[in-house]
Amino acid sequence: MYDIFLGGLQGLTEFFPVSSSGHLGLAHRLLGVDTDVLARTVLFHIGTLLACGTFFFKDIGAYLRQRRMLGYILIVTLITAGFGILFKKIIEPLFGSPVGIGALLLVNGILLLATRWAGPGRRRIGLLESVVMGLVQGIAILPGISRSGITITALLLRGCDRQEAFRFSFIASLPAVAAAFIFEETIAGNSHLLKDPSIYLGVASAYLMGLTALYVLKGLVMLKRFYLFGFYSLAVGALALLALR
Repeated sequence: MYDIFLGGLQGLTEFFPVSSSGHLGLAHRLLGVDTDVLARTVLFHIGTLLACGTFFFKDIGAYLRQRRMLGYILIVTLITAGFGILFKKIIEPLFGSPVGIGALLLVNGILLLATRWAGPGRRRIGLLESVVMGLVQGIAILPGISRSGITITALLLRGCDRQEAFRFSFIASLPAVAAAFIFEETIAGNSHLLKDPSIYLGVASAYLMGLTALYVLKGLVMLKRFYLFGFYSLAVGALALLALR
């Protein structure tokens, strides 16, 4: 039940712009479990990767036929990988810090609220947008800063088309998320968790809840209601600071 709950939480919060790593870190603290937090989070990304691949299957095929888009995705991936390599060891302790996560959730909420004033959005994804996304996606390794939240926010504030911002935010993240899984499991040596049957139930839960979240999120982005997640992020961040310090 523990991994089913955490996998479902991962599926929802990976795509909803409220920080999956932050929520999983707080959940581990509330449930009194403080081991393998980061490793479990990475494993549940199998489910969310599959959900993303399912949801964007046709769009991924279209991107693969465009050298321009493949180049932009490569730029995003290289910049994000640089952040991960340079700052992973520094950031890891924050996953067990409710105060740190709470403070970053407040920052996340403010960023999301800023999209309330985003323009109509007509710009296409270009070189500058891919560089910006790579940079902000790198920042999102901080627990409490949502990857989808900060990347979609950045693209919307750049004036990008809403549907394209939504699509590019997730498709361009796939190589980085997949690389994080490979690194964590083969280099960092957390493959022992794969012997736990409950992990697979957690992955399945992450997949199903992730698909649900993507359908809901797309509707909210297109209806210009993306900023509403900012109020939730602020509330959870404040709660974490007050109750879990």
